Amino acid sequence: MLTDLPEEVISNIFSFLNVNQLLPLRLVSHRTKEYVDFAQGSKKSVFKVTKKDRLLSRLQWRVSIFKRTKQLILEKPAIRADILRLIFMNKFKELSDVKLCGSKSKENDANDKLWPSKLHIIGECFPNITRINFHFVTVDDDSLTKLFSLCQKISTIDFLHCDGSKGKFLSSIPNEVRFFSWSGKPWNPDEQQISNMRGIGRIIHYFVYDCMLEDDFGVQHLVANELKDLQQLSLSVKDLRMFSQFSLCELKSIMLYVDTLSGSLKLREPCLEVKTVIMDVQSFRGGNLAEFISNFPNVRKLKIWLTKGNNIAFDETLMNQITCLKSLRFFQFADDESGTRIGRKFLKHFANSVKHLSWKGQILWSDFPPYMRDSDITGFGRNFESLTYDCFGEEDGKISSLIANEMKNLKYLYLSIRDLYSFSNFSLPHLVTLNLSIRSFIGTTKLQQPCMLAKTVDVEFKSCGETDLADFISNFPNVENLRIILLSGNQIVFDAKLMKQICSLRSLRFFEFRDDKIGTNKYLTLDGGVKNAFVETIRSLHWVEKIKLRVSLSTFLMNELRQIAEQRPNQFTSEINIGSYDLNDEDFDDDDTVSEFSD
Repeated sequence: MLTDLPEEVISNIFSFLNVNQLLPLRLVSHRTKEYVDFAQGSKKSVFKVTKKDRLLSRLQWRVSIFKRTKQLILEKPAIRADILRLIFMNKFKELSDVKLCGSKSKENDANDKLWPSKLHIIGECFPNITRINFHFVTVDDDSLTKLFSLCQKISTIDFLHCDGSKGKFLSSIPNEVRFFSWSGKPWNPDEQQISNMRGIGRIIHYFVYDCMLEDDFGVQHLVANELKDLQQLSLSVKDLRMFSQFSLCELKSIMLYVDTLSGSLKLREPCLEVKTVIMDVQSFRGGNLAEFISNFPNVRKLKIWLTKGNNIAFDETLMNQITCLKSLRFFQFADDESGTRIGRKFLKHFANSVKHLSWKGQILWSDFPPYMRDSDITGFGRNFESLTYDCFGEEDGKISSLIANEMKNLKYLYLSIRDLYSFSNFSLPHLVTLNLSIRSFIGTTKLQQPCMLAKTVDVEFKSCGETDLADFISNFPNVENLRIILLSGNQIVFDAKLMKQICSLRSLRFFEFRDDKIGTNKYLTLDGGVKNAFVETIRSLHWVEKIKLRVSLSTFLMNELRQIAEQRPNQFTSEINIGSYDLNDEDFDDDDTVSEFSD
């Protein structure tokens, strides 16, 4: 039998067969399936070496097939560096991308067999690569320096959660580099190292540094004095105190994740080309958020995330500065710390300019003196194409009223509020995606006109009747992705009306249903108790491509669902979890018995 042969023999046999000849062998055993699947991967031009690939014969066979590989992935390799050189030297003439992945757990790290001091072997084997990625590996400055000296065509360098470097290799990166990213154990070049990096700014157009270091002067000095041609900048530092010294005239997007912004925040020259600004900050010292925003007068997308415990006030000065951004089309604001008072001028600006609004935090609509009237917010959101609103405040009715009366052009609506009022009064003819996370609907759930364009509906709630849920689903006759999450405490009874409504969705391609409530008589039966409405619904959805379930059912009903899954294995994925419980066991916990279906 083929499956009884040693691994080396199988590799040797397969080396004489092409991909099409291997396909009939896929069903012979798990081992042959693995070989064939690997060979088929050549269509994607990807060669992946994992910790399982210890046999030289196996790797040599695979290399003989993958002559036009574009990307090589070394994932926690268990082979030695000299073996790597033996196998790959002068192979893969068209290779352009190398990705080295270590172990997230340092206890199981396999880097010592290949790395860090021998990283330059990659350069010896693949001198023509243009992209290199290091993920969760320990690196060595001397080895990196030699690697980059051998690979002068590299344009992209990406370090993700790496350590071992002190930044010395930066002076040796090739002149073709346009993208540079580092996250992991921080390095902070001293004055001598910085002097060796002169000219680095001419070759880096994208700079990412993600390390919270108490003393990150060296990195900031590098940005301020060398990286003057940056088009994109992403910094995650503890205290950004040299911001005013940055020269960012060519910048197009900036992302800052900092604890503190110290000193002046006014740049010498405004960044007229910047279109995207993302700011995540906890405190300002010396400057303010309005001063920072003034550096980007032509920004189109502005995201402000205020970390919990921040000392930043969304005051009139900040609102006035935002209203000066005439090109602003997308605005996102998140503040979990306190309520935000909104003024008339601010609302008027949003009524005429912004098309995409994302807001997390309580809006104190009536607390801005003098108290607002409904006429003061007329037109707010009239031009909105998308709205994301996340706030469990006391004035849910206000945002519900605004959506019903003003926001009639929405294509994307994401609401996470306590109660949703007057949903039946919403007019959403252009809606494509709806995402609701609420406690309950206040009022009926049947819209006056159905949302014929809606393709994705995701609803999560605690209190809603089965009739209201059926009416809600009926608003989206052409939905393709439907996700229903019933939180613990709901009183939904899966009845015939709900079954009929779900089964009428002939465009449905993905269906997810989750019920956190456990009850002994949860689902009503049809035909005198012979059939169960929920099980029959799943049985009827034969045209749906993927179904994901997490429900609590009796063992009998769980077995019925298991039979359906066995009949349609491609429809039920490994993500499906069905919990069973004993009808007489009142202390059953949802996590006690969970069966997993997979194909």
